[in-house]
Amino acid sequence: ISREGIIRFPEIGPINVFEGGTTFVDLKNLLKQKITDQLGAGVQSSITLGAFRSINIFLLGEVEKQGILTVSSMASIVDALLGSSGIKETGSMRKIQLNRSGKLVATIDLYDLLLLGDSSSNHSLKPGDVIFVPVVKDQAFVFGSVRRPAKYELLGNENLRDLIELAGGLDNRAMSDVINLERLDENFYPIIKSLSLA
Repeated sequence: ISREGIIRFPEIGPINVFEGGTTFVDLKNLLKQKITDQLGAGVQSSITLGAFRSINIFLLGEVEKQGILTVSSMASIVDALLGSSGIKETGSMRKIQLNRSGKLVATIDLYDLLLLGDSSSNHSLKPGDVIFVPVVKDQAFVFGSVRRPAKYELLGNENLRDLIELAGGLDNRAMSDVINLERLDENFYPIIKSLSLA
């Protein structure tokens, strides 16, 4: 397959690999149909996918292993992060940057994937891409009668209901009219407020 996406097929002619769709199965079905149409129904074909070529990308910032990483040409951002042993505790999981040719292409929020199962922001990588994981900034601890007590990263526009939603919601024992919010003021003195979810 050429860089332009063309297969030069003897006795059949050039075939655009995206003519029937963008997946390997689509291409396989397209080729089998063209072979049958041009060479007859008696001709059998076997179409397989060879090894993927490798590409080099850069992984920088708050990751366990920084530097150049060699990945498959089909790799995504999550694949690269897993291949580097992951993000440090000091790294942001919600503001991961994908830079291509010196320009910011996307900012990825891994919470979409991890908490909601939404992989739409898990972009495919190209040679020379830079994945940068910045330092985490705002965080909040949620504990008590929630389904996933943990420390959560905040983007800055969340309210109490959003934070409880990140924590999986209230469990059966929760009293939504007795919520304690503790924060530090500018002098690092604790401020405690009693809130109701309503």
